[in-house]
Amino acid sequence: MMRMDIRQSDEYVAITGMYSDNKGGLNCSLMNKQFIQFASGSKVVSNMMGEHAKTDEILTFIVKNRAAHLANKREHLSDEETAELMEALEELGKRGAFKDLKLHLRKMQAR
Repeated sequence: MMRMDIRQSDEYVAITGMYSDNKGGLNCSLMNKQFIQFASGSKVVSNMMGEHAKTDEILTFIVKNRAAHLANKREHLSDEETAELMEALEELGKRGAFKDLKLHLRKMQAR
């Protein structure tokens, strides 16, 4: 079965539409800021922290949730599709699309 390119997905289009700068690049700092705000207020993220989930698992949850939210979808991407989405965003972001968010999650885990 032929899988669609993640760059054609509603989630990718929604995220790049929301967080693109005027040159067509990804505004990583704005995206990270809003994703960090979500993570800080999320009961699920808090519970995952309490259960000592890996940073990557928490990151996947956040991206999956925010992607669905921005695309106005009820169902989330699979973990595999989310990994593809994150990879595509990393390519756009140049300097590590989720660098600040990962750093923030590590600080939250250290507490």
